[in-house]
Amino acid sequence: MSRAAELKRLAPYYGYRAIDGLARVIPTPVATRLGSAAMRAMSDRAGERSRVVRAHMRRVLGPDVSEETIDRAAKDCFAAYGRYWAEAFRIATLSREELDAG
Repeated sequence: MSRAAELKRLAPYYGYRAIDGLARVIPTPVATRLGSAAMRAMSDRAGERSRVVRAHMRRVLGPDVSEETIDRAAKDCFAAYGRYWAEAFRIATLSREELDAG
């Protein structure tokens, strides 16, 4: 395997490791806002995933809802997913009491 192919294969692993390391050292409010903002920004570039979320929002909100409302709801879904991942990466830093408190 060429060096370039090996780097491409390992890029997701090192990306997750970098995000994991960052999430462990920045304050929780910063981590959740960063995760939310990153995914909100990606929502327009998520291709098929974005189309699926928008179709689901159209189904849930109804056919008479504006495209602006669908777009905002889809971005909110992506933002929630970003917060989820930010929280997931921080789990290892939490005490038992913090985990029990939710």
